[in-house]
Amino acid sequence: GVHQWCSSTWHCTASEQLPCCPCSVSCTLAATSWADVSDICCACDDLSVAGGVSRATYDAMVICEAAGYDKVLVETVGVGQSEVAVADLVDCMVLVMPPVGGDDLQMIKRGIMEVADIILVNKADGPTEAAATRAAAEYAGCLHLMPHRYRCWEPQVLPVSAHTGKGVPALARMVAEFQQALTASGELEQCRTRRAEAITWLNLEEQLLEGLRHDRHVKWLMARLMPWVRAGLMAPRSAADITLSYFYQHCS
Repeated sequence: GVHQWCSSTWHCTASEQLPCCPCSVSCTLAATSWADVSDICCACDDLSVAGGVSRATYDAMVICEAAGYDKVLVETVGVGQSEVAVADLVDCMVLVMPPVGGDDLQMIKRGIMEVADIILVNKADGPTEAAATRAAAEYAGCLHLMPHRYRCWEPQVLPVSAHTGKGVPALARMVAEFQQALTASGELEQCRTRRAEAITWLNLEEQLLEGLRHDRHVKWLMARLMPWVRAGLMAPRSAADITLSYFYQHCS
């Protein structure tokens, strides 16, 4: 099958990327001895979707694995909601955070940290190295209070530097340990089974919604219901129920 035991699909999201910095942790990882550049596929972003995660991301991952790439890296720009969505598509969720702490740490969305399997604190070099080390300790403390995605894996925190490559070899080892733990426990296979089922339903929902939007009978009815909805004379839920009832009776 496409999803073999040796394949490792993991996600790296950067919550802060400076325009003046040409490198990211994922690019630094690609340049290390852990893997050749040809072993990693960074999906191109889709500007039409928040966070750059397109609807075809899963399909692209499957194609890459079928083509022989045993490590597929999916990178998003770090806007928040897309990270929670992409966590359902990957085996390992790697969250890249800036070296902040205290009140700034409290502003970070809890939902993002709850889906992280590994948290990287970037910029652990130069004048920000001490701040990155402190932030890593604070992130680790927060993780103990949050639920984990997997029973066999406790999320880890690691200070790294995309500029110097510090911590990147340790990250590669950590990802390998993550894969070994999930494979040994059987959670990796279970996760991918649930993922395939969820993707099937998601594709079905998208196709049904597209069919509704483009159906000429639905368009005719919605053109007559929307003025009532805009004027506050009809609840959106009622308009939706009427439209679905009409679709089932006349269009199925």
